[in-house]
Amino acid sequence: MRVIRYNLELIQPVLIPDPQGEANSAISLPYLPGSLLRGGLIGLYRQAFDATDADIRALFLGDATRYLNAYPVKDGQRALPVSAAWRYDKRAKVEGDKAQRTIYNFAHTLQELQEESIDANFIWLKEEGSQGERFSPPRQVNVHTLRNARKGRAVPRDRKTGKYDTDAGTVYRYDALVAGLMLQGMILTEADEQLADKLITLLQQHETLWIGRARRAGYGEVRITVVEDDGRRENGGYNRPEAPQGLQLMLTSDALLRDEWGQTTLDPSVAVAELLGLPHTTFKLKADSAFLTARVVGGFNRKWGLLLPRTLALAAGSTFDLESAEPLSTEQLEQLEQHGIGERRNEGFGQLLVRADERAEIHSERWEPQFSPVQLNLSESEKKLAQTLAERLLRRKLEDELRQLVNRIE
Repeated sequence: MRVIRYNLELIQPVLIPDPQGEANSAISLPYLPGSLLRGGLIGLYRQAFDATDADIRALFLGDATRYLNAYPVKDGQRALPVSAAWRYDKRAKVEGDKAQRTIYNFAHTLQELQEESIDANFIWLKEEGSQGERFSPPRQVNVHTLRNARKGRAVPRDRKTGKYDTDAGTVYRYDALVAGLMLQGMILTEADEQLADKLITLLQQHETLWIGRARRAGYGEVRITVVEDDGRRENGGYNRPEAPQGLQLMLTSDALLRDEWGQTTLDPSVAVAELLGLPHTTFKLKADSAFLTARVVGGFNRKWGLLLPRTLALAAGSTFDLESAEPLSTEQLEQLEQHGIGERRNEGFGQLLVRADERAEIHSERWEPQFSPVQLNLSESEKKLAQTLAERLLRRKLEDELRQLVNRIE
């Protein structure tokens, strides 16, 4: 299996609405979903997309190639979601400028403390999992008003028909990922070497992707900066056990699961057994060591112009142990990490991480990157247009100030 890594720099704010948000707001997810990245690459691959083509099915439509979510990157290491089993002690003081706090791992040892949730989306573990750097992607909030596309302002009443638009002037906000953020995506492919080389060439030749919502309103431009094909995969600071005695797993992305009757479920035991080709009753979820969270997953199909059906998913960061009569081999553990579980795995869902040698406590601090302004290369005509707009805005402001001054004199 080939592993292709690529870094993404947000040139403009990116808006990937969370289906769980409120009606008058669009709050972005803290990462770039693999489904959007796959769709962006499909648009670059060829204009005439033939779903019956064998190469296209191997690269984009089947489970042979999986596009993982793009998470924040630091020093070449891709971050992982925080575990649902981690807690703070609410009574402990926050120390230093970097908000140093101790994280207690309840999946290792249950602690008698006043629990507080982790105030971060992602973490980088180091020093064999004893230390970590917490991170939540910064956001940019903009307030918008629903306006008439032709007149550029809210028009509540149509003069010709006399009808009123009840939505005119509606105020809503966009909570987007800030420009300048660096993320790293991964592509896991079992396609032949020539097809995998096509993906690498595609990433190297095209610098810009347009993803997400409100692209015509100054959102969605992403630049591909680094492409690596070295076969590395992160282990999140955990060491894979040589002789595993139990199956200890953590989801690194949301998982869409079904039970043996085909119904949506939050129990991963059946999905793990199906992936390994074992009977459905092979594994049993240990309730006393399961830290599971759920979220609603949706999407949007641009070809249809419709929203995708919403369904309940086991959220990233969910941590659980599975009991089995016999221990699994190292090859089976690698199969779990490489292929994942559940549905829509080619869009980044269902990725797993095998936990081992966990620490009961993790000494963590907050990481706050310094964002540099994004440099845009404008053509001569674009520079002239921007200068004209700036002069008009300045002239309008000067005229308003002059008018107010004259009124005060009179």
